[in-house]
Formats: sequence, structure tokens, C-alpha cells
Amino acid sequence: MPKEVVGENDDAVNSDLAVGALFNAKGKVVLVTGGGSGIGAMIASGFVQNGCRVYIASRKDISAYAAQLTQKGPGSCVAVSCDVSSYEQQQKLIDTIKQAEGKLHVLVNNSGTNYNAPLGKYAPDMFEKVMQLNTNALFALTQFATPLLEASSTAQDPGRVINISSVNGLQAPKLDTFAYSASKAAVVMLSKHLAGALGPRHITANCICPGPFMSRMMRGTVQAAGEDLVAGGTALNRMGLPADIAGACLFLSSQAGAYVTGTEFALDGGSLGARAPDDLRTYKEIPIKLHQASLPPLKHLRHLGITDMMIFPSLGQFFAAVNSNTIQACGLPEVYKTYTCEVVCNLRGHQSKVSAPAALKPQVTSQEVSSAKRAGHCGPEVRSVCWSADDSRLVSTVLPSGPVMLFLGLQRYEYDIIKEGRRISEWAQKGTSFSCVIAYTNTSPDGTTQTNTMYVAGSDKMLKEAALAPFTRALFAGVAEPVPGPLRCYNFPLNGDYVEYQAHSAPVSRIRITWDEQYLFSTGDDGCLCIFDLKKTALGYADEILVTRAFLDDKQAVLLDLERQVEELTSRIDFQLRHRDGYHKEKMAELQEKYSEEIETERRKFEVQLLGCPCLLQLSLVFVFSKLELTSAAASSDVAAAQSPVNSGLPGFALAAACVYGCGVEAAVFPPDANAVDSLSEEDRLGRAACEQRFRETDFAEEGFKSLWLSPANTTAFIDCLYKLRTRWRHQQKEVFAGGVHYPTLVTAHHTSPPVSTSGARWCWLDTLGVERNGLDPANCCDKSHGSRGFEACWDDYFSYELCCLGDVNLGELPHFFVAPAMDINVGNAMRQLGTFDLGQSYALQTLCRPGDVVLDIGANLGGFTVPLAERVGIQGEVHAFEPFRKVFQHLNANVALNGLSNVFTHNVALGTDNKVLEIFSPDLTTWNFPSAIRVDDQYSREKASLDANLKYEQRREKVYVRPLDSFEFGGPVRLIKIDVEFMELQVILGARETIKRDRPLMWVENEPYFDEPPNTEFVDTMYREFGYVCKPVARLELLCAPGKKVKAGEAPEHEDGVVPNGFKRVFKHLTGEYRDLHLWKVLSEVDAKFAHEFPI
Repeated sequence: MPKEVVGENDDAVNSDLAVGALFNAKGKVVLVTGGGSGIGAMIASGFVQNGCRVYIASRKDISAYAAQLTQKGPGSCVAVSCDVSSYEQQQKLIDTIKQAEGKLHVLVNNSGTNYNAPLGKYAPDMFEKVMQLNTNALFALTQFATPLLEASSTAQDPGRVINISSVNGLQAPKLDTFAYSASKAAVVMLSKHLAGALGPRHITANCICPGPFMSRMMRGTVQAAGEDLVAGGTALNRMGLPADIAGACLFLSSQAGAYVTGTEFALDGGSLGARAPDDLRTYKEIPIKLHQASLPPLKHLRHLGITDMMIFPSLGQFFAAVNSNTIQACGLPEVYKTYTCEVVCNLRGHQSKVSAPAALKPQVTSQEVSSAKRAGHCGPEVRSVCWSADDSRLVSTVLPSGPVMLFLGLQRYEYDIIKEGRRISEWAQKGTSFSCVIAYTNTSPDGTTQTNTMYVAGSDKMLKEAALAPFTRALFAGVAEPVPGPLRCYNFPLNGDYVEYQAHSAPVSRIRITWDEQYLFSTGDDGCLCIFDLKKTALGYADEILVTRAFLDDKQAVLLDLERQVEELTSRIDFQLRHRDGYHKEKMAELQEKYSEEIETERRKFEVQLLGCPCLLQLSLVFVFSKLELTSAAASSDVAAAQSPVNSGLPGFALAAACVYGCGVEAAVFPPDANAVDSLSEEDRLGRAACEQRFRETDFAEEGFKSLWLSPANTTAFIDCLYKLRTRWRHQQKEVFAGGVHYPTLVTAHHTSPPVSTSGARWCWLDTLGVERNGLDPANCCDKSHGSRGFEACWDDYFSYELCCLGDVNLGELPHFFVAPAMDINVGNAMRQLGTFDLGQSYALQTLCRPGDVVLDIGANLGGFTVPLAERVGIQGEVHAFEPFRKVFQHLNANVALNGLSNVFTHNVALGTDNKVLEIFSPDLTTWNFPSAIRVDDQYSREKASLDANLKYEQRREKVYVRPLDSFEFGGPVRLIKIDVEFMELQVILGARETIKRDRPLMWVENEPYFDEPPNTEFVDTMYREFGYVCKPVARLELLCAPGKKVKAGEAPEHEDGVVPNGFKRVFKHLTGEYRDLHLWKVLSEVDAKFAHEFPI
């Protein structure tokens, strides 16, 4: 052992270890949630009485209790109204304490709730509610409070987090409180996890697991069972007191508990501790009086039947008892209340007089009967009682007995307990001597019929006692002869097979099975009590109990049924895949035919241009020849050049380029747009060129940011150019540029037609900077009779006559820019042509939202709908775009940035029901592909995707993060949700329950299964069942879902009145083809009354 060191005990001697120092919490700021009642009120009172400044939070008004505590002192108490399950109100609660105190020393997370329902009837939303308040809210509040706790903490006196769990979080209760016990167990583990995370910040986290304390949740249990019974479940034989819970919290909050973290305290009076057999003691003794005053009280209860707690709704409040030691009382069984021993009814069929049942003939003389009476023996002796399955009836067996067996026979009685014990049947059997009876009710599989059967034991004295476990499919019997003591386990229903297990050395006297068939208790004349676990397979007969032939037959039937279901699902899925594959192949064929025709048209057009080009220069042919690595001499500059053999091998675009160059025409890749007429004057053309040169040459960083480029004159000119090049001097000819390092990309510039945003027209007429502020008639603005620019009062520096009056009101839209994978033949191709994925759908989506709305674009892809929706909701609105694939997500961000949209929030995640990480294939952008058709969940194999669906994957997998939508926060109520997630739409909505139920948004959903033959209505049915939403088709593969209104039986579900904008039904005609003109101004005029003016354009 190491040697003593001088002064090694100085710290122990000099430290202040007095109770006043160790347990002092005076002056600390404490927050107790749920502090208005029960355990929370006890904790708050303890802190106030020890000089703390306490804040108690509750949904209800608890200001009176706070004032009562403050009056008691010496500390103070403030009540704060707060629904702790709401994260927003949690933040307000913490802000309140921050403004008042600036710090927090102790956080006691005490708020909780409970719910009880049998398995199979436990409502999922109630499970979520309990978990939300008991666990989720606890974690969220701890996060919000951490900065305040950290502000008050030191290494010697850390901040404290005290989480109130329950003993039910350490040991499963017998009640059906599934969510409560699960949530409290989660709190125990969460406290340990928090201890590790908060420790470096000088904050401790501990957990208290209370046992029985008098609270609102415990009150019902105490009233039903009695306080003595509840307290009797603890080693200390009492319920918890305020001092117990307050003392534990004060310990954890004071210097005495400063070094304790990550620990759970079972504050339960020893209810979790196991008692040894010699600790068993009488809980309560109540004398049971008989109806006849002359009869003495019962000495002990020989036959005891406790009602089945699983079936009987009153949780076993009855028992039946028969006194066999008191001679005068034999034959008078009674039913009592379990907790009070009050008599419910007596079973009047058992007479105390000596008489033979009508069906039995006496075997002795009347003199022998009289002799038996004088000897003190009564007539019938009750040998066994048994409850029916629904606890409404009780069956008893009676043996007429005497000193020499007065009658050799059995008499059975049946009583209706609900009707005050009235006897409802009687049956007698001559020559029998049964010691046990079991009543069993067998219900048919369809639940329409019931068969009642009784099993008895003891006639031949071989089997004396029996007990039935119907769910375990076993009947247990105790053997009395020839070798006493074994237990037999029979297959049930009985077929003669059994397994015998030696348990006692003397005849078995009683067998009882717990209500859940977990344990079997047996007693014998040898004085032993044996307990068997029926769920374990360690016993010799356990396999026979749990795996009988009937059990295997049932399992085989279930297996066959599952195999049939798998076959049906396989056939169904194969059909759906073939149907979808056929659709995609059909679409590909249409696209190929379309583009082949366009290519052929372009080829012919350029050939005509080439043949009509009289000035084809020798230089152009040298260029073409060099590309083909030919050494032929230059041809002449006339038509013969076009007819040379070289021509036949040249691509059309090369010949076109040569012809255009040779003829001195400006380069043009695409045929000119009919709407793209550049009407600038020569002066404006020169001004535009000057602005473009200014942008190319301006270098603000020159000379260390001190050059003339930053002069007021140049910055003003720079800003003026920014405006003019986006409006009156903008390029009206769309251009496409090729780029890309690792894979090819195409950048579309100056896209103005067709218009992307329905908000463009407002630039001219309805903006606060436009004509509306002056009360002018827009019809006069473009009228040239007022001047060359119409009515000049209409225009200012921000809204030009050129944008709004020349040609088309759609010119009020600013130009757009997009980048897309060059070989994306679906969404990328559409955005290059249209500025969106689908023009009609884009306009329709915009009609469903208004400026200032919050919109969710789930499955945003390249942003084809994100960009117009962001313009529609305006700077005060929000668009949240979700895209799971990394490279596609990069294009989404690029398109948002290229168009200068500040109200878009992008999220690189997939949405589902819970948080998880998937490793999946991403789309290959180096080859022709459909990136938008690649799934996140349940992906095709690489081979199947390529051969059957024409989808190409990258070689390696990438991680994709999945989160539920309810885990996100938005800047306001969600108005519109667009979902296009390739067969994951059901997972998306199930992870968005809270958002949908709270905000009731409109929902535009691509749901291909609904359009199959036959339709798969799982998504539509779920929307109606879960949210009361009605979904209706609005385009191929597209549904519009909105809150439904109540309709009469047999009527088709309809959307609520007014929930869909009135103008949408008219726009719908454009989508369905009834109106084929998708001109933006036409659409707008039918959606917004403000846009319905007749302009002379």
C-alpha cells in the first residue's frame, strides 16, 4: 500500500461539508414544466421554499398556485402559459426567462401525458401525441434552454437538466400504456446521451424515475384499486411524498449533486426490487360475514377464482370463495369485490340441508342421514368453481358428502353473476367424484357462433386438478395417482397426446395460470409452490406446449396464404412495370419520331440555303475539307460546289455554317422566333453594345479597389446598364451555349418566350410603382394618340413603354437563364425549349398560389417549376425546393441563382416517413438519359433500368438523406405542395401528417399508379382517410388534392367550396385541351379579375 503523504486529508478537513453548504440552492433560477399540479407542483414548491426563483409552465392558468408559492416564500414563483408540445411556444418560454433573468440554473422537464388502450385498438395518433410531449418536446426544450444554462454554469457549479421519467421506463407495466412506457424509457437513454453532449459545456443531465406519487395521472388508479393496494406494491408500503421528489431534485441541483451526471434514480420506494419468499406478508385482512348471523366468519378461502383481466372490463374486481372448514357454511359460495371484499351476490343453489339431487338415488337410509347431521356434516360440498370467458357466469361442482359418502354422484350448478347470482342451470351425474371443473368458450372464426364446453377432472382419482391456457393451446393437469406429483401438459383441443413433467412429491392440489399465460403456479400436498415460465423453452414439455401439431398446421396455413399474396403482388407489379415500360417506350418512340422530323426539316432547309447561296467562298470549303481530312482542291463558288461528292458526306449543320459564313450572314443556330423581333433603333443598338463592353471591361478590384471604376459616374452608368439590358435593351433572340468539364451542359440565355412567370404582366399594370398608384386607365397608356410613347404619365424609369406596349403584354417579363445537362432528353430538353418542364402545368400551379404564399416543390429536379413559382409568390413569399440527387441539385441551385431569386430555399434531401440514409445510384449525366425518372426508393437494378426503362446509372452509389417533411420549419402556413417523386408520394404524405393537418394546403401530385388499369387507389384512399382530402385527375398522371366537404351517402366526394381558386376551373380547360391556347395573357385574364382588362394591344 502507498505510504502516507503529509496533508493528504487537508481537502477533506478544510472543505465546507455542512448540510447548509452541500444542499443550498438559494438564488438559483429554475424552470419546471408541468409545474401546476402533481409531481411538478411538488418540485416547484421545494425550490421556492429553498429560496429559488422558479418559473412554472403549463397550458392552463396556474397563476393562483404561483401566487400561493410566492406568498409562502422565501423564494418566488412565476406562472408562464405554454403548451410544451409546441416548439414555437417553447421558444417564447425561453425568451421570457431570458428577458427577465438572462440565465437559467436548473431545467426540470416534467410535463407528460399518458394513454391506455388494448393492443390492436391503440390509436396511432395518440401514440404520437404521447411520444411528442414526453420525449420529443423534452429534447427540443433542452436544446432551446442550453444557451441560458451555459450562461450560468461553471466547472464547480454546473447548469442542471433534470428529466422526470418513470419506473415504467425501467420495467414494463401490466397496463396497456405502450407509448407512455416507451417514451419514458427513451427519456432515460436520452438523459445519458445528453450528459455526454452537455458535459463539456459544464451542464449535467440526470433522470429521476418516480414510482407511485399522488398526481392527476395516478389518481384514477388509486381510486380504482385503493391507496393501500398501490402503496402495498412498494417495499416501504407507502406512496411517495412531496419531500421525496423535492429532495431528489434539490440534491441534483445543489453542490451535493454537482458531480452526478448521466444517472437515473429509481425514486419508487423499492417497487422495482424483488422480494424473497420469506418477505411475503398479508396485505389486508377483512372479515367476511355470512348472511346468517349465527354462522361464524370464514377462516380461510379454499376455492378462489380471480376474474380474467384481459377480457373483463373491470380489471378483475370479483372473486368467488367457498368456506369448507366451517361445516355450517359448506354449500354457500359467494362472489365478492376483490378490493373491498364486499358481497356482490351469494350462489343460492347450494342448500345447507341434506337432500339428494332429483337425478340421484340415495345409497343410504334416512337413519344414516340423520346420524350424519348429528355428527356435524352438511349436505353438498363445493369442490371447484370456474368463471366463464366473459366473466358473466360462474360454474361450480358439488359433491354430496358425509362421513361415509352420503351420495356417490356429482351435481353442477351454473349462475348468472350479472343477474345477482341467479341460478340458470343444473346438471347431475351419478357415480362421479370430480375435483375440478374448467369452462371453455370456443368462438367460430367468423365470430357468429359460440360453443361452450366444460372439462372436469377427478372421477378416477388419477387427475385431481386442471387449468386451461387456450391461447397457448395447452391444458395442464395435476396427477394424484398412481404416482403422485407430476404435471401433465395436454394438447388443446384434446387429442390424447400429453407430456408429463415431475413437479411435486405428493398429489397436486391446485394449478393456476396467470391471465397473460406467462406463468403457471402449482401447489401440492408436499407443501411446495412451483412456478413455471410458459414462454420459455427450457422445460421438457415447453416445445410441446408452444409447437403442437395444431400450431404447425396454423402456421402452414398462414405460410400458404402469404405465398399466395406474394404471387399476387408479383403478378400485379410485373403488370404495372410492363405497363409503365410500354408507356416510356411509346414516349421515346414519339420523341424520336418528332426529332427525326425536325432534323429532316432542318436538313432540307439548310440544303436549300446552300443551293441558293451564290457566294460560297473558297475559304469555307477549305474549312469543310480540313474537317474531313480531305486534300481535294477548292471547288468553284457556284452551285456546282453544292453538287460535288464532298457534299454528300457533310453533316447538314456543317454545310449550313459554311453557307452562312460564305454569304456574309450573321450566325444563327436556330430559326428565328416569330415573337423575337429586335425592334431597337440604331441608337439603342449602339447603347446596348456600349453597356455590354462596359460589363466586359469593368474591374472594380483594379488598383486595390481604388480605381475610377468605382467612381459615382461609372457605378451609376453600370446600374443603368443593368436595368436597360434586362428590359428595353434586352436581347430578344434566345441563345444556347455549350459547356461542361466532366459532363456536357447547355446554358440557355435570353429566354423570353413562352413566358415563364404569370407575374410578368403585373410589372406593367398592377405594381405599386406602376399605373395603379395614379389611378390611370391602363387602356390609355398604350394609345399613341397621346404621343409616340402613349400616355407618358403611365411610365417611369422602372416600367418602360417598350416592355408593355410593343407587340405583346407578355414582354413585361424579364429574360430568364437556365443551365441543364446537355443529354437530359426530358426535363433538361423541356427547359431549353419552354423555360419550364410543362407549360400548362406551370401556369396552373401558379394560379393555385398568390403573392406572399409558402410553396413546397418536392421533387424539384432542375427547378422548372421552382423558378416560376418563386416569381409568383414574390419577395414576401417562400418556395422550398427538395431534390435528392446531388448533381441535379447543383443545377437546381444554379438556375435559382441565374435568375436572381432570393425567396427560394433548396434542400438536398429526399422526403419520407422517417430519418434514414440510403446508398443508391445517381443518374449518369454523360449519356442520353431520363434523370427525372430515376427513383430513390426501390430502385431498379442497373441491368433492368438500362434494358427495360432506358435509364442510366453512374458506376458508384451515393448517399441520399431521407427526412420527414414535418421535421422542417417554414416561414408561414404552407399554401401549395407539388409532389413529383417517382412512386414515393405515399411516404411523403405520411411523413407530412402534421404539416398537412395544420395548414390544409392544396396538393398537386404525380401519382402514376392511379392511372393504371385497373387503377391503384392506395394514395387517393390514404389522402381521404388520413386527411379528409379529395383527389381528382387534372392531367395525365397528375392529381389535384384539396380538403373535401361532407357529402351524402352515395354521392361522389367533392372539394370544399372556395378552397380551389375560382379561376382554376377555367384554366383547367386549357390543360385538358378544351382550350388549346395556352397564351399567358389568356390564362391570367381567367384567373385574376385584375388581369381581365381589355387592352388595345
